[in-house]
Amino acid sequence: MKLDRLFKLTLMLGLLLTIGIVGCDEEADPLDNGDDPGQLLVGTWVNSYSTHDGVEFNHVFTAVFNDDDTGTSYEIDPEEDQVDVDDFTWVADDVSFTISEPDEEDFTLTYVFVGDDEVTVTGTDSDDGSVNILHMIRFSNDISVDFDGLNVVGTWQSMTTPDYPYQEDMIVISSDGNMVNIYPDEEGYETDNMEWTSSPPWFFYKEEDNYPLYGVVDVSGSGDVMNAVMSRDGMAVQQNFIYYRSTNNFDQAMVGNWNRIALSIDGVDQVEFGVVMTTYSDDGTAIVNWEGTEMTTYGSTIDMPSGDDVFIVFMDDFEVGDVGYYHFTDGNLIVTNYADSDDDGTFEEYVDTYESFE
Repeated sequence: MKLDRLFKLTLMLGLLLTIGIVGCDEEADPLDNGDDPGQLLVGTWVNSYSTHDGVEFNHVFTAVFNDDDTGTSYEIDPEEDQVDVDDFTWVADDVSFTISEPDEEDFTLTYVFVGDDEVTVTGTDSDDGSVNILHMIRFSNDISVDFDGLNVVGTWQSMTTPDYPYQEDMIVISSDGNMVNIYPDEEGYETDNMEWTSSPPWFFYKEEDNYPLYGVVDVSGSGDVMNAVMSRDGMAVQQNFIYYRSTNNFDQAMVGNWNRIALSIDGVDQVEFGVVMTTYSDDGTAIVNWEGTEMTTYGSTIDMPSGDDVFIVFMDDFEVGDVGYYHFTDGNLIVTNYADSDDDGTFEEYVDTYESFE
């Protein structure tokens, strides 16, 4: 079965952090202003998400349309584990554009602009009539850290909850256009060095050694909470991830020595549970004794307007840590978080109770 070759609408790229969803607000079509359709399409476009006969699937790639009617597409071939690069020529009118590639049949796709920097592209498979829709975002080389009041620079930790049962990871975003993504794997932790640019609310990123093959995230939030609409490896649809910023704030009520005295999992009190003793300093650094093994951690706290205070813990060397909600009851410290203890995709609620001691 032949699919439109430029986009190769099959299982393709699952970039690490990847992503984004097109807004639904109606905006004036720039073509209504008499603009040259060819000039409107000139630039680099990043796919945010795709649908095949109405079903979302993970397919992210970059397409470059030059002003001399040439272009290039970049995408990952998952079977060969390599980047496929295809050159083409193109011609557009106000509703469609036609792609020509050497030794391939020409094919035509329709498009509709959503503002100046978003476009929806639709193609119909010539063999089975299936309809593929791609939602494309115009790439920008700018590095804007301000996303409608949210400063994205900082160290961010994702949080797993039953509503967002996905792999936890940490991202460190720098103002110079560099970022680091740290996430757990079978051998401990994996670190990816990446580059980023932005055109708020769109956040573009790529691995340093990748071609101009970008993922795009729809970012929003305020204060120390960032929402990121994205997809990841193995995810067929867009999901909303929540990241919390590591701060210099630390609730002084947590300073001191704490001993775990109770643990419940999904509301069931556990008869047996490991001994955990923690000593927090006023700057959030801590010595944790976990069943006889001592480790150093760093913690910070966020006062949420909702009243659900957030506690962020990083392990030695700022490796990926944990995020949980905390509060105090009768002098005890109560910490709630979520984990997939059996690695079966089922996330359980863990509630730890700590008692202060001298």
